Amino acid sequence: MLNKEAIDPCVPAALGGGKLVIQPVQVPAWSSKPSRRPYAIQDALKASQQTIDTARKALAEGKAEQIAELKARVAAAEAHDAAFKAVLKVEEMEDAGKGKDAPEWVAAAKAATHAQRRKR
Repeated sequence: MLNKEAIDPCVPAALGGGKLVIQPVQVPAWSSKPSRRPYAIQDALKASQQTIDTARKALAEGKAEQIAELKARVAAAEAHDAAFKAVLKVEEMEDAGKGKDAPEWVAAAKAATHAQRRKR
């Protein structure tokens, strides 16, 4: 027959025993979103700029028959960078407590959506 008594959470006696005490822990806001850590954002911004620089260099050194494709690559890299920065702006507003009710958040979110659609 099953025992219907509740078992309190604890550390097993074989591991030192004692009552398990669960307490809240304060962590930075970005801890649940590693991609929003400051260094991760800086790395992504650098990588985006490097992509633009590489595309521009290739365009400058490209052959005449490649110019159209290379211009498209530069435009795509610039559009991707603009969309990324627009999304970052919206996320910064959210982190600052400006939510979907704030007119500036709405404007920034619309700008980010527009930038993301342009990059396609």
